[in-house]
Amino acid sequence: MAGTETVDVVVVGAGQAGLATSYHLTQQGVEHVVLERQRVAHAWRDQRWDSFCLVTPNWTVQLPGFTYDGPDPGGYMKRDEVVTYFERYLESFHPPVRTGINVDRLDVATSNDRLDVTAGDWTFRARSAVVATGSFQRSKLPTLAGSLAIDIVQLHSIAYKNPEQLPSGAPRNCTKQDEPFSSRSVLAAAYHVAIAGRIRSGGAFRAALSIGRSIHCSHRQRNLPATRTSRGRTAVMTST
Repeated sequence: MAGTETVDVVVVGAGQAGLATSYHLTQQGVEHVVLERQRVAHAWRDQRWDSFCLVTPNWTVQLPGFTYDGPDPGGYMKRDEVVTYFERYLESFHPPVRTGINVDRLDVATSNDRLDVTAGDWTFRARSAVVATGSFQRSKLPTLAGSLAIDIVQLHSIAYKNPEQLPSGAPRNCTKQDEPFSSRSVLAAAYHVAIAGRIRSGGAFRAALSIGRSIHCSHRQRNLPATRTSRGRTAVMTST
């Protein structure tokens, strides 16, 4: 089916940024549509490991008009709880989300006062467009990954689900982002993990536990004390 639809605003992406935009447009009575190529909260549902949890406490989860109201503001939402939060957010104001629509291009319409948002055989003509696709749509692998031996098992965090996917032996977790901190904790529980990352002291080390960095607050895991560097990064570790 092909055709053209005219609307005031097109929002591309129904993640937290796109839904927050939709909330404010709805509050202002602005006609709009939100286009999402997957289902809402796809990355949270399908691209997080089984034991995933946020690295910021629940009280910081504050999408517009829908702040956290659960019983554990100082805790950390797990993957399925994050998905539930998104589902409840959708129910709270019913944004005009259309899923399964992949946007191909954005052009200035021939009339010059509109934008053409092309999605397959369908064109959405709008006065404004908001691109809310985020900056982490493609897996980022270090150059080193391509030079490792073929018998070394490599898993990106998108593909990783649980330690059962890994062969026996001590894994190496190389990372410098907030996201994988909970995966390190899970691996540390099953193995002695050597982690190479942007640690303040530099270099690689063996650790039974390493909880990533966060500029927001200190983390506590298994009743171990949290430490904070001068740059506000947090690390909790026990060396072996």
